[in-house]
Amino acid sequence: MRAFAWARKLLRSERGNVLAIGAAAMPLMIGAAAVGLDTIQFSLWKRQLQRMADSNALAGAHALVQAKSVSSAVTRDLLLNNQLTLLTGYPIVENAPTTGDWAGNTKAVRVVLSAKRDLPFWRFFQGESPTVTVEATAAVVNSGRFCLLTLEEGPVQAINFTGNATVNLGCGIATNSTAVPAIDAGGSSSLIADPIMARGGLDATNPYYGNSTIIPYSDKQEDPFASRPDPSAAANGMGCDDDFDDLASVTLNETGPNGVANTAVCFNSMTIDRTINLPAGTYYIKNGNLNLGSHAAVTGTNVTLIFTGTGDSIGKIEMNGQASLTLSAPETGVYRDIVIFRDKDRATMDDWHLNGGNSLNLTGALYMPKTNILINGNSTMTSSCLQIVSQRISFSGNLNLANGLTANCSNKPGETFTLSQVRLVG
Repeated sequence: MRAFAWARKLLRSERGNVLAIGAAAMPLMIGAAAVGLDTIQFSLWKRQLQRMADSNALAGAHALVQAKSVSSAVTRDLLLNNQLTLLTGYPIVENAPTTGDWAGNTKAVRVVLSAKRDLPFWRFFQGESPTVTVEATAAVVNSGRFCLLTLEEGPVQAINFTGNATVNLGCGIATNSTAVPAIDAGGSSSLIADPIMARGGLDATNPYYGNSTIIPYSDKQEDPFASRPDPSAAANGMGCDDDFDDLASVTLNETGPNGVANTAVCFNSMTIDRTINLPAGTYYIKNGNLNLGSHAAVTGTNVTLIFTGTGDSIGKIEMNGQASLTLSAPETGVYRDIVIFRDKDRATMDDWHLNGGNSLNLTGALYMPKTNILINGNSTMTSSCLQIVSQRISFSGNLNLANGLTANCSNKPGETFTLSQVRLVG
């Protein structure tokens, strides 16, 4: 009797109604909490799987850059980063992708992952654990057009702009240096280059970069002229015993294709201290230097200067006082678009100084892979279609460099070179 009386009293009580409503709502609250918990776990699980797919695709694309096995790179990355058990038949690795915006592109890698994992409440309602499938695509993409690349691979600053140097390249600059920062600009220098890319770090807050696109921690870039013939083989088959001095007379055949000389001469050194126009052709200098005196004013069209030889005997240009050098590269032949070529067989890096008073006007590529180019003082470089590939380079003093990448350059195969990077594209 007391129990029935208590129940009737409870039903008439407002607090009892609240208790009853709360009891009725409890299953809904528990269900909502369960759904919320499973949703959070499912989202975390899917995010983990997506990060794995992204990492796998990037590893595969980096393998493309290094000419390594894409599938092996993906498998190794899974061993290092796998946090979930994949379903049988996964990963799916495609190079080129069979679907999506990059379908058929051999520079892209698509990775598909699928996994199943128990979620306690989900399984209670659905009868089985959920399956999630994700995919990622990474590709080797062009970073832009470049005309300056340094091949330094150590943690050493490889491109530097200081003093009052004014450098207007009208193209991108890049380095393989792993330093942080790998490229720097300061003082009263002025730099116009876009994009700016480095294998190491870059200070994105550097005001000298202006509105340029900054690409730090990029991939190692390949030497754009590495496929050109080794000049030492050609020089070894020529008579290179004589010196070229400022009294020498050079005759080259100028009746080759397109009017470009098809013969070459070789010397063990060149010394010039007067005004001279070099006939079109290829000039090999074996184990010696090109010495330009203070009165030297050297010009030439369709000319390539090649410094070759053995190890550290391979020479370079020595410019004194008010010397000037105005040359344009040939547009055909094995050394087309290269105006100065320094053999990469040189054992150690050395410095090439372009000092105050020197004048350099080059149309074509300056290829000196084992050289630290130091351009300083009151030097002037007014060039067209200029490319520079060296180990390191520094611009300082009151240098004024203007690279005229005009419409005329677009017809030259070597006007600029394309460099690349790996990034996620889908």
